[in-house]
Amino acid sequence: MRSASLSRLLTAACTVAMLGACNGNSGGTGGPGGDGNPNTNTPKSPPPQALQGQWLNGTISPLWFWDENSQMVQNGGGTAAYFVFKPDGSYEEFLYASFTSGGSCRYLSWSSTEGTATFEDGTFHIYPTKGRSKYSDCTHGSDFDKSLSADELKKAQKVYYWKFQAQADGTSQLMMGPNETSLSVFQKAP
Repeated sequence: MRSASLSRLLTAACTVAMLGACNGNSGGTGGPGGDGNPNTNTPKSPPPQALQGQWLNGTISPLWFWDENSQMVQNGGGTAAYFVFKPDGSYEEFLYASFTSGGSCRYLSWSSTEGTATFEDGTFHIYPTKGRSKYSDCTHGSDFDKSLSADELKKAQKVYYWKFQAQADGTSQLMMGPNETSLSVFQKAP
């Protein structure tokens, strides 16, 4: 279940990234119209104290190996989602995916957004005011590295579900995801 919901989360991020690639807009530095001035009129509310801080889910392989099929050095890839929830109601989100297909083609997708968030019991809604996406593959014809346009920022608004789940040892762990049935474990970053 953990990898399936993380997969959905990363698929959504990659979709936003790919939509940005299709419009041909290299953008500015974020914010509406890409003018570098983020929209500060987005809703926000402080997160519950237990949710404040930095949270991480995923695994990125640090191992490299020789691939006999491609005759290239490869690594196992991985996925990661990283959130920062600040006391003033602002947030940052980073999503990363890397994998190799067919033994020789490496795909990398990375996106980040920041902005404001509203928090309710069991859900939070993000309102990106600035964002960036990168994508590359072995053909390099689809590669891009761009700031998100105002339309892309609006499409990147999302609702996430969250809860703290009690563990057998008496501790609790944060569970987050795109719906109530697809929650992944997030660890508090040191």
